[in-house]
Amino acid sequence: MTPKTIISACLISLFLLTGVEAAFAGKKHRSAAFQTGKAVLKRNSINDPKTPRHIRGWLKNEQRTRGDNARKWRNPKGYDVGHDSQGNLRWENSNMNRSRGGKFKK
Repeated sequence: MTPKTIISACLISLFLLTGVEAAFAGKKHRSAAFQTGKAVLKRNSINDPKTPRHIRGWLKNEQRTRGDNARKWRNPKGYDVGHDSQGNLRWENSNMNRSRGGKFKK
């Protein structure tokens, strides 16, 4: 074995032991309870009169095209599922989650 392969094998094992590969993958790990909660919110939002009409229409279309499994439904464009102060799930604009603004950029 060459020194280059030994070093790369050591680095790979170090990444696997420390869990750094998840940070490089860029994926957020969410629990199964959060995924279930999202599916329940999507299913309940179809008949909720407080949900905006364009979100209800989007979810009805997703139900019709993708089936009854709410985990397979996409979020409406420009919206994410987020938490309020009590920990309940709600619809929020995606720019609230994905950008912290110019003040925090370096």
